[in-house]
Order: sequence, then structure tokens, then C-alpha cells
Amino acid sequence: MKHCVPLVICWLLLLPCFLLAQPADDWGAFVQRIPMEGHQGKQFRLQAAVKVDLIDSTAEAEIWARVDKKNKRVGFFYNMMDKPIRKSEWQVYVIEGTIDPDAEFLAFGGLYSRQGRFYFDDFQLFVEDDKGTLERIPVPSGDSEGDSVAHHWGYMRKHDDFILSGTTESPYAGKRSAIVDGSGFEMPMPPLNQDNDNP
Repeated sequence: MKHCVPLVICWLLLLPCFLLAQPADDWGAFVQRIPMEGHQGKQFRLQAAVKVDLIDSTAEAEIWARVDKKNKRVGFFYNMMDKPIRKSEWQVYVIEGTIDPDAEFLAFGGLYSRQGRFYFDDFQLFVEDDKGTLERIPVPSGDSEGDSVAHHWGYMRKHDDFILSGTTESPYAGKRSAIVDGSGFEMPMPPLNQDNDNP
């Protein structure tokens, strides 16, 4: 029994990696970071409308949020990987959490993988004020209006097969939404087996 504790500790340390792991070459993500000075320790709510036109039935989208602390440390993090979005109709999705006491920024955005067209619109961020009321924090280009999508949103994980832009095609609200076009994505072929003795 003396050896059980180290094994359990190792498993608990590795478990988040297994839960969050996905192939390194079938996904991308876009991001925006907003300073959290004065909001540390407060509750927040991030919401956005998302829909997906599936080409590959396993394609999916998510929204995600991460608290960035000093020295590149990470606080709160959730990416909806346990609740993949595959619906072709607009629906609002929500992430709620607590901003770490030593937070510097809240990073958030959209996540997408495999072959499809991924639509995002109406990103809204709310942070608790001193009275405990959720107060709306402006998100530049959160509504995807104008030609500013590429100016305010950057790639957290860039993939050449996924292209972020704005579109007037069936927006959730207003006249435009953001779209990530992954219709040209192709799953990489596995490497050929070099060992002739094995099929």
C-alpha cells in the first residue's frame, strides 16, 4: 500500500491532460484578451451564439475562457470539450466562473475542429461588480459588425485550413457574424508503416 499514494498523485496530475488532449493538427482557435484589473476575485459570465454547418459529422465548435495570471500561469480554464457544439441552428452558450485573485487577463474566444463551417456571434462578457450585480464589459467586435473581426480577434492556435472572417450570411444578430471556414480541412494521412514485416 505504500506505493499507492505516488501512483494516485501521478494519475491525478495527468488526468487533465487526457481530458483536454486532442490531435494537434485537426483544430484551431481564435482569441481576445481583456485586462481584469479591478475584477479579481469576481464572478464572470461569458456567452456567445454558435452554429455549425457540418461537413464531417465529427466536426465541432466550442467557446472557451481562460484566466491568465502573471508569469504565464493559468487560472480558471474551461473549453466546453465535454459539450461539443454540432447544431446547425443558432444557440447561445454560456461559461461561468471566477476570476482568480491574481488574474491579469481573461482570454476567451471560439474553438473549432475538423471539416465544417463554424459561425460565432454576439460575444458578451459580464463581470460581477462590488454590489454582486453582473455588469457588462465591452467586447471589441463581439457583435462581429463592420469589418473589424480580424482587427480585434487573433488566433490562439492558427491552422491554415481554418480561415476566420466576417460574413453577412444568416447572422445571429445585426447584419454580420464571424465565420471560420474549415470546409477545406482534410485529415492528415497516418504515416506509412516502414516495417515490411508488419501489415
